[in-house]
Amino acid sequence: MEFASLLTRHRRTAGLTQEMLAERARMSAQAVSALERGIRQFPRRATVTALADALHLPPQARDTFIAAATRPRSPRPADPGPAPSTPYQLPTPLADFTGREAELGQLIEILSADGIVAAAVVGMGGVGKTALALRAAHSLLDRFPDGQLYLNLHSHGSGDPMSQADALTYLLRGLGLPPDEVPRDPDLAAGRLRTILAERRVLLVLDDAQSAEQIQRMLPGTGGSGVIITSRREFAGVAFPVLRLAVLPPADGLELLRRIASADRVDPDPVAAEAVLDACGYLPLAIRIAAGRLVTRPAWPLAHLADLLADERHRLDQLSRTDHGVRASFALSMRQLVRSTNPLETQAAEIFDQLGIAQLDEFSADLVSRLIDLPQRRTGTVLEQLCDLHLLEATAPGRYRLHDLLRTYARERAVDRYGQAEQAAALTRMVDLCAAVAWHCVELAHPNAGRATWFDPRPTDKKWLPAPDDLTSTLAWLDRERSQLVALTLQASSTPGVPGRSVLRLAIGLVAFYITRGHWLDWRKVIEAAVTVAITEGDREAEAILRNDLGLVLSDVALYGTGDYSDSLAELEQGLKWFEQLGNLPGIAMALANLSHVLEQAGDHEKAIGFADRALDCYTELDDPVGQATALINLGQLHGNLGHRVQERDCFDRSIALSTKYGHQRALSIALLRSGITYLEAGHPEPAVAELQRCVEGFESLGNQVGLAEGLVELGRAHEALGDPETAIEHYTDAYEIARYYDDGVRREAALSRLRELGSPLVEAAGGDRTGGEVDDGSVELARPTDP
Repeated sequence: MEFASLLTRHRRTAGLTQEMLAERARMSAQAVSALERGIRQFPRRATVTALADALHLPPQARDTFIAAATRPRSPRPADPGPAPSTPYQLPTPLADFTGREAELGQLIEILSADGIVAAAVVGMGGVGKTALALRAAHSLLDRFPDGQLYLNLHSHGSGDPMSQADALTYLLRGLGLPPDEVPRDPDLAAGRLRTILAERRVLLVLDDAQSAEQIQRMLPGTGGSGVIITSRREFAGVAFPVLRLAVLPPADGLELLRRIASADRVDPDPVAAEAVLDACGYLPLAIRIAAGRLVTRPAWPLAHLADLLADERHRLDQLSRTDHGVRASFALSMRQLVRSTNPLETQAAEIFDQLGIAQLDEFSADLVSRLIDLPQRRTGTVLEQLCDLHLLEATAPGRYRLHDLLRTYARERAVDRYGQAEQAAALTRMVDLCAAVAWHCVELAHPNAGRATWFDPRPTDKKWLPAPDDLTSTLAWLDRERSQLVALTLQASSTPGVPGRSVLRLAIGLVAFYITRGHWLDWRKVIEAAVTVAITEGDREAEAILRNDLGLVLSDVALYGTGDYSDSLAELEQGLKWFEQLGNLPGIAMALANLSHVLEQAGDHEKAIGFADRALDCYTELDDPVGQATALINLGQLHGNLGHRVQERDCFDRSIALSTKYGHQRALSIALLRSGITYLEAGHPEPAVAELQRCVEGFESLGNQVGLAEGLVELGRAHEALGDPETAIEHYTDAYEIARYYDDGVRREAALSRLRELGSPLVEAAGGDRTGGEVDDGSVELARPTDP
């Protein structure tokens, strides 16, 4: 009987799982699985004996079991000649090898197939490529009974990589060929190697290869030998599988830390353990070094190591171990680039250093092209080169990310290489690009914005704009750079040499994006950083605008129960004071309108209506019909709160008429929303549906997802009032899907609460989502009718 079937039958008869049998036989579960699948037909005698012992087989069954695993002998030649030497060169595998079960199983399965087998393991320095290759190689000793050769090609060592001629000589000598019979010509040596391997089953481990081309002559041509290759470079277009190693999953990272430093040191402080692993970026090399420091310093609590690693400026110092630390590992990769004769690779080394200037979690090709001041096409080509070397990770087309420790290393190199003026100039180019896109969004979405004096187009703006005439694409660009906008503003605002006006221009121009998308916690961080810049620059106009924006953000904080309206009012009043001192009538009108809005939210309707009247007077004096339209929305809402129904309807109708006449879609959409709600609350669902449908269409044309979500909720309520629950469910469902990404939970909960009442299946799928009032991803309060 075939050995695989026999093993499976005996295991099942014994009532054992593969894992249980593996534990009894002191072998891996992957090895048992491979044997039962017939991948390894003729295991070593020691392996078969261990399995027979673990299965407690009686003598006769034991003999049959061992015989089934014995390879049939070929007829012995009359004159066999000298016996070939059998090399056993594999280094000892890591005793604390952890995780990688899927990758190890995959590698073993590839190398256990019939015929010539080869696989490459690629990944960044320190990720554990060699450890995986050796672990797999030791598990495959039975599959390659004629020996195992290990060759370190030293492609990332301090000296030159091993030449092909030297590598072939090493392999031929390892297979027993006398020195005088080793061909000097690489092609002849490669042919001789293939001839020898064709007659044997030998495993080659080619560690630290420079490229696929380097190892091409070392691959068998026929027979049953196998090859495992490791490299920091990406292998593309090769005829064998390539396994790409990432950092360890959190659970495996923790287990590695526990195995080396001991569970007694790690388990009592899970918070510190997580902090250590986060600082190591779950890179195996970094975890091993950090754990090793604990082993050599038994008096250190885990929290002390976490504190040392928390300082990013000195993190790589803590993760160094003479010349074998994390920094040294990364330096080897960079040395290969710097010494390359390929101009693309030397430019990639320079760009890697420049990436350290901007402390961003993620980079787009657009932002990097401005950082390094290169055309986008060339930038993309060089970034892909860094990805091929696993010094950069491609997260999506045109988007890239540095591993945390690589980002720290790049920052070190940038500080050493570039002066303060060069770093400031690079940051300024990125800030100016983001500002150009932000102001283009203002032009497209809010053409009558009352801050147009701050739109100071530079000659390069149009050249670098990613979507010059498309609001949807422009908003999508800003969506993709959302976290970068905050990080870049904070870094630029605290970097000497970055012009204050560049930072202010970006912060003031982002108003259209944040009002359209929400994310008001992001907006608050941007504004607060920019206010500090405005004060330092002595720019009262910029400070007034920013305090106006900050007041609106703080009003939303108060609206959702995590702040006080007094903070909002204080900022708006300070902004009004500066506008009045400057004699800036448009700014005064804007501040008055926003004060009326916040006072209305705070419940002080009488005081609010006075500010709204003053705002309307200012917009009338300015002959600004769009401003009048927005002020009328405020007045209409206030009259409604005070029960003045005639005045309420008059204000909304006048606002709709002005917005329609002068083509201001945003003011029109808000006026239609408030008008539709008024009709609905008065018991007139038919005109409410008409107004709200127009409102939804308007917000959709503007790409205003926050407004669209609220409009859909109200439109759903109107259809419910008409007795059409099916259509209402459709609108509530759309509102919920939008609000998941562009809301603070209030509109999301509003849609879900109605869906619950109507018995929609979405409620179960949403898992009881009740996140109203959270501030993780907040939105700007849509009812605000001011024109910022």
